[in-house]
Amino acid sequence: MRQHPDCAVGASRILSLKGINENPLRELGFLEELLWFRQYLPGPFRPPAYVPQVSGNDPVRVDKLHGCCLMVRASFLEEIGYLDDTVFLYCEEPILAAQVRNAGKRLMLFPHLTAVHAHIASTKGNSSRRMLIYIRSRLYYLSRYSSYGPAALTALGLSYRVLWLLHFAKAQVRTDRSANSKRKDSAA
Repeated sequence: MRQHPDCAVGASRILSLKGINENPLRELGFLEELLWFRQYLPGPFRPPAYVPQVSGNDPVRVDKLHGCCLMVRASFLEEIGYLDDTVFLYCEEPILAAQVRNAGKRLMLFPHLTAVHAHIASTKGNSSRRMLIYIRSRLYYLSRYSSYGPAALTALGLSYRVLWLLHFAKAQVRTDRSANSKRKDSAA
């Protein structure tokens, strides 16, 4: 980072426990975000990979970095008034990326360095409950940091509310099933 004074945030290549590359990330486009259900369609209709491939080992400017392993210049944090602590668990990366862009700085990937992300999704509990938190955080990010106008924000808000309702219902079903299973176990 010393060789790149305009780099406010730098990160290594990140590999999952299965060896899958997790860095850098890309930001979703408007239609991709609006039409979130495309991710459930067959291959040709699905959106592109969320993690673009970077070749070589030279430092490269990127749009967004994974938050599990990165370095942020203290002077940049002071300049922006520190990190936005409004969100919990999700959307910290796009918020940080927007703050870097708004300050005229860069996010950089240093692919010659590698970190392993020991993330195990199955240990995080109910995935639909986590998705409800993600949607809340994403709507905050969109309203506060995106460049979308009122019409686009309204459309995205409606689209995400449909997704929220689906996950809310799914979370309730899982909670009910879990409670019924516990009652049956205690009765036996």
